[in-house]
Amino acid sequence: MRIKLLLLFLIYSGFCFSQNVIEATIYFEIDRYDLNEEEASKVAAILNQISAYEKKQIYLSGHTDSDGSTAYNQKLSERRVNAIRDLFLKGGFQIEAPKVKSKGELNPILRNNSKENKQRNRRVEIVINYEENENTTSKKDENTAYGAVETQHFDFWGREGIERVGKEGTIVKINPNTIVNAAGIVIEGKMTLELKEYYLTSDMLLGGLQTLSVGDTLLETAGMVHVKVYRNGVAVKLKDGATFDISVLNKKRLKMMYLFGKEDNESKWSKREDYMYEPHMRDIVLEKYLFSSSKFGWINSDRFLELDELTEMHVRVNDTINTSLCMVFKNINALLNASKGNDSFLFSKIPVGKTVSIIAFKLKEGKFLYAQKNVTIRKNARYKLKLNEISESLFNQLIEQFN
Repeated sequence: MRIKLLLLFLIYSGFCFSQNVIEATIYFEIDRYDLNEEEASKVAAILNQISAYEKKQIYLSGHTDSDGSTAYNQKLSERRVNAIRDLFLKGGFQIEAPKVKSKGELNPILRNNSKENKQRNRRVEIVINYEENENTTSKKDENTAYGAVETQHFDFWGREGIERVGKEGTIVKINPNTIVNAAGIVIEGKMTLELKEYYLTSDMLLGGLQTLSVGDTLLETAGMVHVKVYRNGVAVKLKDGATFDISVLNKKRLKMMYLFGKEDNESKWSKREDYMYEPHMRDIVLEKYLFSSSKFGWINSDRFLELDELTEMHVRVNDTINTSLCMVFKNINALLNASKGNDSFLFSKIPVGKTVSIIAFKLKEGKFLYAQKNVTIRKNARYKLKLNEISESLFNQLIEQFN
C-alpha cells in the first residue's frame, strides 16, 4: 500500500490557477425571505468551500413566483437576495452592488401553474467564479500529519443514475431521478459521486477510524466506505423512500455482517435497517455483501463481537499533543481510538484476554514519532509509551504490519 503523507513544509511559490464555477440555488417558503435550516446549511457549505479559494467573483439574483403584485414581488426578491448577501458579508465575502440583482417575478424557470413549480421559482441563484490555487488543498491540510485514501470522483446525470466500481472493488449504484435538493425537488442535471474506500487496517488507522458502536460495543469490520453526492459543490441527498445500492467487499471472509452508518462528525457507528438483498445468506461467508441504504455518508459492513469480561486500560504517553493512540486487535479485524484525559489516555469496555497492539504516532516538525506495545488485555491495566523518532520508510512498514 502506498501511504500518502502530507508534509508540514510547503513551497509557496510558482502558483498556478485555473478558473472554476460554483452554481447553487437557495429556495424560500411562500412569502418569506428568511432561510429554513436546510437552505441555511447549503449557504454555510458554500461559504466554507470558497474560503480556501483565491480570487472570487460572486453574483446573486433574487426571484419570486407570480403570486401577489409585480411591485410586491420585486420588493420580496430584493429582500431575499439581500438575506443571502448578508450571510456572505458575515462570512467575510464582499459582493459589489452591480453583481446583486433583484428580478421579482420576471424570470421564472418554470411556469407558475403548480405548487411544485412555484416552489422552484422562489429562489436566489448564486454563481461564483473563482481561481483555485493548486496548493489550496495542501495549505488547508498542512497541519494534518497523515494522508488518507484516494478520493475518487465520478460525474453523472441525475436523470440517468450511475453504477461505478471503485478502485478497491466497491460497487455503488444510484437509480435515475432519486436525488433531490434541500427543497425536495428531483435533480436531473449533472452531479458528482465521491467515493472513499477503507479496507486496509492501515488506512483506517491513518484515517482516524474505529470499530465501535454507539452503545460502546466492539465491532468487527469487513470494510468502511464513504459515499457522497454533490451538485455544484453542495451535498445533496436521496429523496424520501429512495435507496442506493452498495456492494462492500469481504476480504477478511467474515459472516453475519450488517450495515452500520454514521455522520461525518461522529466517531461511533449505528446499526441501520440495511435491506440486505440475500438475508438468508448472512450466515454464509460471502465475497461481498450487497446492501441498500437510504442515506449517503459513511457505510460500514460490520458484525457484533460476542465478548465476555470487559475492563478498561489507562495509557500514558510522553507527548500527548496531537498524538494518536490506537488499539489494534490480533485475529480480529477491529480497532479502537483512545479517549484523552488530563494526563493519560483511556480505553473503555475492552475485552479481557484479547491480544492487541497499542500504538501511538504523530508527525512533529516533519519528523515521524512512533511507539508500540503488544499486550494481552488484563483487568484495569496501566501502561506507559515513549514516542521515538523513526524514518518515514520504517513508519510505513510499522503501520502496514497490521494489514
